[in-house]
Amino acid sequence: MRAKDQDFLATNAAMTEKIFAGRENINIDDFYKLKHEILESLWHYEYYQLHDFETNDYKMKAEDFAKSLLIFMPYNKYNQYMAEIDKHLASWGDKTVSIEEYITF
Repeated sequence: MRAKDQDFLATNAAMTEKIFAGRENINIDDFYKLKHEILESLWHYEYYQLHDFETNDYKMKAEDFAKSLLIFMPYNKYNQYMAEIDKHLASWGDKTVSIEEYITF
């Protein structure tokens, strides 16, 4: 078995254990609650990957926030969106986005 296969199986086993937590079945409410918890954990992870490492104040620069949205843009709009970021960058100054604002967005 290759290492990637082992990692995949280990991840699946860990997720199954987390989802079912010793139960044979789960209901839809439990599933949605867990889904929300996982999503919020991912938002925290993503936010802290993008925070301002220069000041280490755990606030994301407005520029980094705007660029994080590129993944949702159609590829053919990438340059147009980047031009908009560049156009507004000076007016943003040192504005930041808090973790609460990021999750709310």
